[in-house]
Amino acid sequence: MSGCASVATRPDGPCITTRKHTVSVETLVVFTSGDLPTAAQWNHAAQKRDLTLALDESCDVSEHLGFWPCEWDGEECGFEYALAAVSAAQLDELGLSASAGTHIASFSTRSELIAQVAAPAAASVFAELVQGRVLLADTDTDVAPAEALQSARELAGSLNEQQQDPGLDNAVALNEWMGDDQARIVATF
Repeated sequence: MSGCASVATRPDGPCITTRKHTVSVETLVVFTSGDLPTAAQWNHAAQKRDLTLALDESCDVSEHLGFWPCEWDGEECGFEYALAAVSAAQLDELGLSASAGTHIASFSTRSELIAQVAAPAAASVFAELVQGRVLLADTDTDVAPAEALQSARELAGSLNEQQQDPGLDNAVALNEWMGDDQARIVATF
């Protein structure tokens, strides 16, 4: 894969695009359409997994497009959320088979490390609820929600280290978590 896939908004509706050399962290969930969870169900599922994620329940999972406020460990943050139908050609562009799903949800952040923990954690729980897969850029593959959630937990551990050591900035904490790879969760820097 040559870059990050992204759900973008155009006047005629959301579409999937490929971006290169972005400065964002993006997690994609590919799934077959069906019943979507409510924000309350999503929060409940996150709590059952012992996550400190609290999504704003005023957002409608099927209709919302744009910034989704949330909290991670009591701290306010958020991520950009978009949901769109996906074509076989778009799935092929992502390196996935046409049977991978009919829809894609995008969870992206640009700066705050705490949001870079909350977004993939939210995406992992969402993927589990919709029986989807989480797309990872560095391997050109999709993974089960549990594997993506483990990656988010590892990043949360890096965040906790950064908060305990004020001299460690966000870039250092993120680089330590990512190692020498370009990304663990769909990201390019």
